[in-house]
Amino acid sequence: MAPERLRETLGELIDRPFRADQIFQALHVRGVRDFAAMTELHKDLRARLAERFRIGWPEIAERVPSADGTCKFLFRLHDGASIEAVDIPDGDRRTLCISSQAGCALACSFCVTGFWGAGRNLTAGEIVAQVLAIRADRQLPAEGLRLVFMGMGEPLLNLESLRQALDILGRTISLRRITHGRSGRTWRCRCTRPTTGAARRSCRSTAAIRCRSCWRRCAATRSSAAARSPSST
Repeated sequence: MAPERLRETLGELIDRPFRADQIFQALHVRGVRDFAAMTELHKDLRARLAERFRIGWPEIAERVPSADGTCKFLFRLHDGASIEAVDIPDGDRRTLCISSQAGCALACSFCVTGFWGAGRNLTAGEIVAQVLAIRADRQLPAEGLRLVFMGMGEPLLNLESLRQALDILGRTISLRRITHGRSGRTWRCRCTRPTTGAARRSCRSTAAIRCRSCWRRCAATRSSAAARSPSST
């Protein structure tokens, strides 16, 4: 959760508003996995947090390293669902390719995920936890990290979780370094703002998502792309 939502959720548990910021920093900057390790909080508060909440990261079921330094992760979620993410080093750049859904309903012919079936949407916490788990496993700082939502699933079919995850991830990773892929599905504004001209552009940037977007065509022509990706038509 972002600090603002943490303050609302924790309510009377925290004695001062800045405690939410301390907890957020511990979770998302330092990657703490146990409330007992949040030594900036007093002992009683740590105990109360441990009684009511849990810090859930996905289990790393498998790592598949490559000779070029790339490493694919197979994560097992709390309900048994599986998702994949990839750590991609490239010189002084580091990119994490993460999933937004466990499975995918689009069934694009070029993508193996479609053969797994529709599956389910990931929660914002499950999206963010992929980044935290890889950072901890590979000992990566958040600074300079790049993210691409080109793992399993179609990000724009899980828009609310994507938006919440970006609100959290954007506190430690620049939104200019985050890209979400899309198979061709058209995004439509559902808010009540005007939807013409400059007002529409502003609406899209503030009401939906503010990171980069790219189209995953995987084909040379529009007609062949339409044949391979059902949502491109």
